[in-house]
Amino acid sequence: FAIERTFLAAPPARRWYRVTVLPAVLLGLGAWVALQNYQLFFVDYSAKGDGRLFQVPAAWRYVRQHCDGRRFYFLAAPDPTGSEPMVDIFCPEHQAIVIEQVPALIDDRKAATFIVMAWQRTAIERLQLCYPAAELTEHRAQDQRFLFTSVAVSQADVKAGRSRCPLPAIELKLPQPQPGEP
Repeated sequence: FAIERTFLAAPPARRWYRVTVLPAVLLGLGAWVALQNYQLFFVDYSAKGDGRLFQVPAAWRYVRQHCDGRRFYFLAAPDPTGSEPMVDIFCPEHQAIVIEQVPALIDDRKAATFIVMAWQRTAIERLQLCYPAAELTEHRAQDQRFLFTSVAVSQADVKAGRSRCPLPAIELKLPQPQPGEP
């Protein structure tokens, strides 16, 4: 609006001047604003972020950095991470499981890394019971917020874990007889 008022106040305020110069200046200004927004958001922010790490992106970066043929198992409650196809971009060797499926669903032909997204004491205890030689690493952001825990297990320990790890007790719920039924 100020640019338009300036053009109208300065002589000559003829029609051809407003029709040719004013749209070119406004178009140039709009292009400059769009280019600055593109640079600040899509280039700088997407590459560097805002400096704060969050759980899911931090776990994806960790998986990308350690995708060396091992299999990743996401233990999340609830499970938003392991089933997302977005993780395939970082490493195709991943699967979402619940702790009760350890060691039954674990592929013993490869080394494994378990990503425990929330602090789940029962999951950590079960993994340490099944794989005592596993390397447990707690990942935190620079401001000391908890992100996730990784449990790296070698291929030999994955194989040994099948025999060492007891299957979890399964609670059977039988239907209760209704009053008046035998």
